[in-house]
Amino acid sequence: MVSAFFLFCGCVEQANVAVVEKWGRFLRLAEPGLHFFNPFAGELVAGTLSTRVQSLDVKVETKTKDNVFVQLICTIQYRVVKENADDAFYELQNPQQQIQSYVFDVVRAIVPRMELDSLFEQKNDVAKAVLEELEKVTPLTYFPCYVYYIRPWHIVTCI
Repeated sequence: MVSAFFLFCGCVEQANVAVVEKWGRFLRLAEPGLHFFNPFAGELVAGTLSTRVQSLDVKVETKTKDNVFVQLICTIQYRVVKENADDAFYELQNPQQQIQSYVFDVVRAIVPRMELDSLFEQKNDVAKAVLEELEKVTPLTYFPCYVYYIRPWHIVTCI
């Protein structure tokens, strides 16, 4: 009886949300805590999403207007919105890769129009442009990017 009891319950850890399906169809979101499931009625946990703030470092190597190659390290911080966790679970295959590709596109579109000296001076403008572009194209209702930072970069030497 004890082992059968464990088939019917599960624990969702703190700062996580579990997606519960019934016969392969979304049923509900399970908040942190102890939950009871009926596997004989087709209920199971399809997966979990972390609601913690996650950080993604994106290294972008690009050329400036004065033909200097620089490597920027952009740090994006994002998290899952609990209310839309089911949409984030089913609609986004790999959110980290999506965010990374958008950052690549924006940085490679902006930096080649700038000279190296102005790039150092306008680092915040580049950060603001990337954040604005992410707000336009990424589904921020699922993964809002709310902090953006460009770390100090270095010049790539070519032989």
